[in-house]
Amino acid sequence: GILLFWGWLHRRYYSDVTNHFYYIGSLAVVSTLLFFITFVPAPFFGMSNWVVLPIKLLLLAGSIFWVYRQSMAIRYFVGRLLIVMIFAQLQFVALALPNVVIVSGIMLACFYLILRKNDSVDSQSKCWILSTLVSFLLVITLPALPLLIKDTFYKSATPSSDPIELAAVYNVRGKLEAFRKEGGSARVSMWKTAIPWTRDYWLIGSGLDTTKFMYPVYRRPDYGILEGGHNFTPDRLHNEYLNNTTTRGIIASLIYYAGIILGWILLVLTALKRLSDSPYRFFMVGLMVGGIIYLGQVLFNFGVVATMVLFYICVGLSWAMALHPDFEKSDD
Repeated sequence: GILLFWGWLHRRYYSDVTNHFYYIGSLAVVSTLLFFITFVPAPFFGMSNWVVLPIKLLLLAGSIFWVYRQSMAIRYFVGRLLIVMIFAQLQFVALALPNVVIVSGIMLACFYLILRKNDSVDSQSKCWILSTLVSFLLVITLPALPLLIKDTFYKSATPSSDPIELAAVYNVRGKLEAFRKEGGSARVSMWKTAIPWTRDYWLIGSGLDTTKFMYPVYRRPDYGILEGGHNFTPDRLHNEYLNNTTTRGIIASLIYYAGIILGWILLVLTALKRLSDSPYRFFMVGLMVGGIIYLGQVLFNFGVVATMVLFYICVGLSWAMALHPDFEKSDD
């Protein structure tokens, strides 16, 4: 759904889109195929990775050759989608050797689709783009390559727990099982303390950075057992939204999230229409998405200096691009 919405927004920048139904249908089919090729592991079908890999490569080649013969709007959309999938898959590329082959194929497809016979990009820039993508792949793959070859061609005597499974899926499943297990988890017990805490300090909170001092008052009896008996007083509640609500109060949290953060997102989205002729709109969208990813991550964690600095850099830069008139110029 998100990809189709992106394609619908993308359509308005190209005048050669005459058949909107064909355009949206083509994007839906190609996006689904690329998602299958990039992210769906072979064990999902109960087959060997080396059986599914040739099928994926054939689908990738056929899709790219077909897209290359379509309108410029479809080509550019799929090209940008390929770049997104390259960076989304880089974190999993070192899990299995077939992943290296798939990412390499996507990089070649991206180069063929976007840069081949593209006179708007000079040859030197094409070399830099291709070398940058290849460098990302080599830096991640080379340290893990000996182990990948060993795991591929020399079977281990001890069975492993599905090494082909995507790390993100494995992590999410582990967290959900920990939350649902009998007795809950330490973080769930920690989060439950926010209910009476907020009820007692709902107006202005208990004070900034007071979690460590106030937590013993609201600590549940099961927390120490679930934590393993080594930590009875956490510094944070491992949820940035609950941290802010308990220490700042409901009013300040509403001002921050509903006023500042939501206002920032709406401001950037509104500015995209005004910056339709400026290449900075892509940079601005990337900054906004990076900030939104942080806001999702702190549902299960809390902000630290290393991450919060990057978050506010994303907010500040995209905010400045949305307001400053210089970024509206298409020739800068």
